[in-house]
Amino acid sequence: MEIQLGRHRYRLESKSGRARCSRARIVRDIVLKNDELGLDEWIDAVAADLEDAAAQSERGRVALERLLHE
Repeated sequence: MEIQLGRHRYRLESKSGRARCSRARIVRDIVLKNDELGLDEWIDAVAADLEDAAAQSERGRVALERLLHE
């Protein structure tokens, strides 16, 4: 499985019943850094990036509503 969230690409692979988790930092489609993570750390990082994306989306929605109602 692969997930792209903002500047990070998360990968979760299962080989021989063992999970392999990684997070790559991407800038302009170039991998700058690739980290191997433990499963718990990987889940926490994905959750944090999802929370940031939701907050940015909410701020954008609020700003757009203010603009349209002025």
